[in-house]
Amino acid sequence: MFGWINSDTSLQGAFLRIVGIITAIGFALFLASQLVYTVLAPWWPYLFVGSVIAYGVWLMGHVIREYKQDIAGLSPKPLPLDGPMQVNITTETIDKNRPLLNFIRGRPLTHALIIEVRISQNDWKAIKKAGLYDAVLFEYPSPASTYDEEKMTYPVSSLRLPKTSVSFYNIGQLNEAKETLIQNLHNLKAQIEVHKQGPQKQSFEI
Repeated sequence: MFGWINSDTSLQGAFLRIVGIITAIGFALFLASQLVYTVLAPWWPYLFVGSVIAYGVWLMGHVIREYKQDIAGLSPKPLPLDGPMQVNITTETIDKNRPLLNFIRGRPLTHALIIEVRISQNDWKAIKKAGLYDAVLFEYPSPASTYDEEKMTYPVSSLRLPKTSVSFYNIGQLNEAKETLIQNLHNLKAQIEVHKQGPQKQSFEI
């Protein structure tokens, strides 16, 4: 019945060695798992909480990176050393239906103003030296409030981002803000040029 074992002892030895190795590895893994469990058992709650916190930090970083890429776009070009402002203003209809946010606000946001302004490096230096970095370009209704009286401001510093979006509850609010923005951009450029000219002296008699 077992003649094949007696006829090939080398095959029998190889088979037994393989079985022995597999058994030893399995037993070693079993002992290692028991040792790890014994040593780490008191620390399991801390390891679990630490893993959750680490994952949360990673997820938050991922969301922030995605948000920044969404706002800034892909690899914005470096700002020119000098030159005119390059302005692109786009009006878009908000088609996304967000029932929960609309319910909280009491009304939906209907339009968005997409602002893309490239300002030269020298103009940015002049803006900071002239104290215009935080100057307000326009106001818009707070998206977190149902009252038009609650306003938020769009400062010059927001133009540092290659692309920004401001939402409105109706097209009338958007058009008013857009007109104010365009006028104030012209005023900003004029003030930059005045600052570049150096001290302004006036002489007159009264």
